[in-house]
Amino acid sequence: MHIGFLTTEYVTEQQNSGGIANYLKKVATHLAARGHNISVFCIASQNRTWQDGAGVRVHEVKVRKMRLGRLSPFSPLVNGYLRSRALRRRVRQVHHLAPLNVLQSPSYMYPGLAFLKMRVIPLVCRVSSYAPLLLAARGLQRTVGTDIDSFLEVRQVQQANVAFCPSAFLQNVYARFEGIRPEVVRTPLDLANRREIDGAVYEAKLKGKTYLLFFGTLNRIKGVDLLAEALPPILIAHPNLHMVLVGPDHGMPGTPLLVDHMKTLNAPHASRIHHLGVLPKSLLYGVLQKAHTVVMPSRVDNMPNACLEAQQFSKPVVGTYDSSLEELIEDGRTGFLARNSNASSLRDAIERSLRLDEAQLAAMEVNIQADVQRAEQEDRISRLLEIYNLARERFNGHSVS
Repeated sequence: MHIGFLTTEYVTEQQNSGGIANYLKKVATHLAARGHNISVFCIASQNRTWQDGAGVRVHEVKVRKMRLGRLSPFSPLVNGYLRSRALRRRVRQVHHLAPLNVLQSPSYMYPGLAFLKMRVIPLVCRVSSYAPLLLAARGLQRTVGTDIDSFLEVRQVQQANVAFCPSAFLQNVYARFEGIRPEVVRTPLDLANRREIDGAVYEAKLKGKTYLLFFGTLNRIKGVDLLAEALPPILIAHPNLHMVLVGPDHGMPGTPLLVDHMKTLNAPHASRIHHLGVLPKSLLYGVLQKAHTVVMPSRVDNMPNACLEAQQFSKPVVGTYDSSLEELIEDGRTGFLARNSNASSLRDAIERSLRLDEAQLAAMEVNIQADVQRAEQEDRISRLLEIYNLARERFNGHSVS
C-alpha cells in the first residue's frame, strides 16, 4: 500500500521535537518495515525531497505565511488553507507518478482541510488534540482566531472518511463536546532495534547524579510550571537530588522561559536544575536510562510518546489523572498519579517515587515491562491498517464517517 502522511512537522537531523513529528516517524518506520511505500508531505522552510534511513520518502513543501493586518483574526483560516493547498499540490504530483491509496492527517493545524472535497484519495484524520482544551491548558483566552482554529480542526475530524485517536480520554472529549466518537487506535511502541543509545551527554553532565527527568516541550500544557512549584520541598528534603529537563522551552504567558521560572522558585538549589535543551533520541535515551523517575505532570495529553519511551526503559513515570496518562500508568504498580493541575499532589507523588527501596523499584520495573510486552503483542500497526482499509471502503462508497 502507498500511504501518505500530511503534517506540519517531521523528524529530521536538525529537528526531532514535537509529538506529531515523533509519532509519524515511529509509525512510518513500522509501516515501511512491513513493506509499505511511505510518503510524508511536510510543511517546511524550503522545497526538497529526501529519504530517511527507514526508507520513508519525505517531501518538504515551502509555504509563505500571509499577514493580514487588521484582519489578523482570520489569519488561521487563510494560512491553514494555504498550507493545506500547498500540500495538496505536492500530493497531486506524487499521486500522478505513484498513486496513493490513503492519506492520514492530524487534526492539529488541519493540514487535510483542502483534501476534504478532493474525492481522489481517501482521508484518515488522527485526532491529535482538542483546541479548546489546549487553549485552556496554555492559560490563554479565546479569540475569533482560536474559535476559527477549533472549528476547522473539528470540521476535518467530521468530514474525514475515518477519524481515530490514541486515547479513550480524547475519544470521550470529542463525544461529549462535539458529538463525534473517533475510533481508538493506540500508538505503537518504538521498534526495539531502532533504539540507539548514546551516553555522551550523561557521561559529560550527569554521571554519578541521582535525578528526576522531564522530557518534552517545556510549557504550561505539559505542567512544567506545576513541577517548578512542587520542587522546593523535594530539593530541600533530598540534597543530592537533581532535576533534569530535556526539550525546547516555550515558556508560558508572562514567563518567557520556564527554566528561569523554575530556577527562580528554587533559587537556593538552582545549580541542581539542568536544562539540556533539545537532544537527538540517542542522547536522550542515554539520559533516560539512568534517570530515577520520569515526571510528566501534563494538564492535557494524548497517550504521549514520551511516556511510552520511558516505560520501554522500565522507568516509573509520575503522571496526572484526567490527562490520558492514567491510561498508561497504574498508580503504585507501574508509576504514580497526581491530581491534575495540583502542585501539592504532584509533590506527594514524586515523594512516593523517591521512597521506593531497591526491592520495590525492581518489582515496579517488572510490572512496567509486563505492560510493555502486552502493548507490543497488541499489534497496533495492524489495527491502523484496518482503519486505512475502512477509509478506502467508505471512500469507494462515497460516504464519510
